[in-house]
Amino acid sequence: MRQGYVTKEVAQIVLERAENKCEYCGNYRQVGDLPHEIHHVVGRKVPATPDNLKYLCWKCHHGKNSVEDKPNSGKDLEMKLELQDLYFNLGHAEKKVRELMSGRIYA
Repeated sequence: MRQGYVTKEVAQIVLERAENKCEYCGNYRQVGDLPHEIHHVVGRKVPATPDNLKYLCWKCHHGKNSVEDKPNSGKDLEMKLELQDLYFNLGHAEKKVRELMSGRIYA
């Protein structure tokens, strides 16, 4: 299985956690026929774990000022910092956090 692949089991955990709403803006509704999607916070270079995934509406995932439109800034940076803080709060050393964050530490 390739790195970053989201299994059905992991996707189900993310969907249940999100309760069918965008985990960034809280939107329940789709934009037209554009569905909510699972976003890799750090990217596909690290394992697709529930911590590294967010359920996002189309606007937050692909729209103007979205995580895809403004990588490493705005919404995307907020999610990366939140994930990085989680890893540090779980007691991981900086070396492990860098590994989990695809080699980077965000400030």
